[in-house]
Amino acid sequence: MTASDLLAATTLSVSVAPVAIRRFVERADELSAQLREIPETLTLEAVDSPHEAAAMAAFYASVKACLYKAGAQTGNAWVTASKICARKRPQLFPVRDRVVMTLLGLKGNYADDWPVFAALIGDAEIRGHLDAAVQRAAQQKCVGLGDPGLRLRHLDVALWMSGR
Repeated sequence: MTASDLLAATTLSVSVAPVAIRRFVERADELSAQLREIPETLTLEAVDSPHEAAAMAAFYASVKACLYKAGAQTGNAWVTASKICARKRPQLFPVRDRVVMTLLGLKGNYADDWPVFAALIGDAEIRGHLDAAVQRAAQQKCVGLGDPGLRLRHLDVALWMSGR
């Protein structure tokens, strides 16, 4: 976990408290080891083993634990944790927030949410529509989309804009 990862998350309308930053620094080795268990090339729709799903869940839980408020044993930092995990593995972790969860009728529990995102991004028709929208937007000189292959990010943007 780097400073640029935490800064990137703040551009998505979340904040990372100083105590959480300290926890990320203190647990950097643990988080790095967990992240190494998740192949960089793994995509959400390709997750098919219990080991891959468990590695995702462990990393997500560790990130979320770093975000708990000072003195709290539990917290509900699922949106920020989702955005930080998506920064580290953008083709694997969906960005989940209240707008998208409401639109999809989901409750914000990653174990229930991730399979829904996997089904959406794995659908050929949806991928075709996303790719066409990205191609149209890329032709606009004022639109910067970054990597056009980041379908899961583009799905999030499309869902979020639809939900707003």
